[in-house]
Amino acid sequence: MKVAFIVLTIFFSNHMYGQKSFDSEVVTPVETTSFEFDKTYVDLGKVTKGEKKIFSYEMRNTGKDNIEIDYLDYCACTEVDYPERKILKPGESMVFNVTFDSTTKDEEETIEIAMELKNVDPKSGLRYYLTLDYHFIIVK
Repeated sequence: MKVAFIVLTIFFSNHMYGQKSFDSEVVTPVETTSFEFDKTYVDLGKVTKGEKKIFSYEMRNTGKDNIEIDYLDYCACTEVDYPERKILKPGESMVFNVTFDSTTKDEEETIEIAMELKNVDPKSGLRYYLTLDYHFIIVK
């Protein structure tokens, strides 16, 4: 009985006098990954079936961390030329040259270029996922 009383006394005295465990510490995540694009949407307007259109997007690292692209995903009608495996250092820019081939398209559409970075958003704990879009109207 004495042992139980001593254990309870120690437990309550530690909690009553405001001692905190490490679990109760609040840590605010610091966001050091930041980037911007010159544009995220391109309107190609009217495109003749079979025609190829070339355009680009530019990404700039405006943060303090290096940026690494894990992958890009896009339609078979699209080719994206960019420096693969390049680490984008703070202050640097990277250009994504896009070629759209309308040969297989028959109607108006918006195409998405999906990009996932290796960098993790400290707020969500997930990797950054971005989309760049372009739109066209097919003219036969």
